[in-house]
Amino acid sequence: MQTAIPNHCAFPAFLQPNVTGFPFPPERYSKPMNLLLVALGSGLGAATRALMPGPLLVLNLIGCLAFGMLKPSAFWRTGFLGGFTSFSGYIMLADAHSATSSWGGLGEHLLLPALGCVVAVFIGSALRKAGQRWLV
Repeated sequence: MQTAIPNHCAFPAFLQPNVTGFPFPPERYSKPMNLLLVALGSGLGAATRALMPGPLLVLNLIGCLAFGMLKPSAFWRTGFLGGFTSFSGYIMLADAHSATSSWGGLGEHLLLPALGCVVAVFIGSALRKAGQRWLV
């Protein structure tokens, strides 16, 4: 089923829904208000991450746990938690580690955070399904 995207939300050709591999549901982002909510949420999420002390891994685990606990929404899940968690920071730390030490420890630098964040999302989702909606 193809969803028509309004003219005021023109996406590049490679993001059009009739192209194989469309990366996200077009109906979620085809409304200007949803785009605004994602933009505001991601800005606030990134600012919150910058103000919070602690290692990047801990912040990403907290964000992934919250991601699993929240219902899908443009502002909180896509915007705020998308800005709060930091894949680019994770890659920068891995790059810094590879430049200063052997490749042996790089696997643990890459695998531990990735697996930990996936587990945190599953735990958060299980808590949400059990009715524990702490962050809603």
